[in-house]
Amino acid sequence: MLSNASRVAHYSRTHGVPCVRLADILRALWVEGIVFQQEVQQMICDLQVKDLRQFLQSTFHAIFAE
Repeated sequence: MLSNASRVAHYSRTHGVPCVRLADILRALWVEGIVFQQEVQQMICDLQVKDLRQFLQSTFHAIFAE
């Protein structure tokens, strides 16, 4: 399961369903050198505009923390 909601991730873990949070994937993309940090920022902008996804400030911090 892929989720952007921490409640969904928590529920999945408690019921033994593997779940990967979108923030973890976005962070891994630039930390592992797959794309540049600026490209992840553009992906987030695209998700906000095209999919109407909202990202909390704490999510931005989790994605881009050094």
